[in-house]
Amino acid sequence: MRRLSVVALATSALLALSGVASAEASALPAAAQSAQVMAASSIHVSTATTTQHKKKHKKKRKKATAGKRRVQTTFANESPKKATAKKPAAKKPAAKRPAAKPAKPAKPLAPSSNPQVNLARGMGAAADRSGFATSLYQGAWFMPSVEPIRKCIMDRESNFSYTAVGAGTYFGAYQMNRNLAIGATHAMEAEVRKEMGAEGVRILRSLRQTTPNHWNRYWQDRAFYTIWHKGAGKGNWRGGGLRCF
Repeated sequence: MRRLSVVALATSALLALSGVASAEASALPAAAQSAQVMAASSIHVSTATTTQHKKKHKKKRKKATAGKRRVQTTFANESPKKATAKKPAAKKPAAKRPAAKPAKPAKPLAPSSNPQVNLARGMGAAADRSGFATSLYQGAWFMPSVEPIRKCIMDRESNFSYTAVGAGTYFGAYQMNRNLAIGATHAMEAEVRKEMGAEGVRILRSLRQTTPNHWNRYWQDRAFYTIWHKGAGKGNWRGGGLRCF
């Protein structure tokens, strides 16, 4: 009896084990099947989702293409606008300046009561600057006996022209160079101040800005006798083709 009970227990244990194994064996295919079903369903879902995305993307592309075509068609149908050149702005006429009034001529100086002042100004006989005449200077250095010599020198040097210029360095009736003439004005200044005052000195100093061929007859005659200096300065006119002394 004990052996039977042992055998029976062993048999029932074996059966139980075989049942569990068969249950496990049957359970495995079921789990695998469910996994396959879930995978298939997920694949189907992802495929469906991808398909939907593709359809939406195609629709967007179609809309964008249609929009571009509409835009291109619109621009193609429009006639090009002609470029209009901008007209330059009209210049305002320049304001006219009032015409300059002509300068009024200087009023001629009234003759002075001093005859030498009138000669210094270039009035009367002093304005004539050609030909020989008695010296207009009759001051302290004047020598009537030298008048023929002076006439000879004028003939030889300038042919009696107070405006003559020789070789670009000798000027006037007596062909004095610039340094000699300016030196004569300095030698005359003290006497001119006594004889003619401030006006005479002003005129005398203005002569230093020009060459003797621009001086009037009076000043050239006076310069000659100032340089001659009672014969001390006659060496300035010595020589030449025509001997004058």
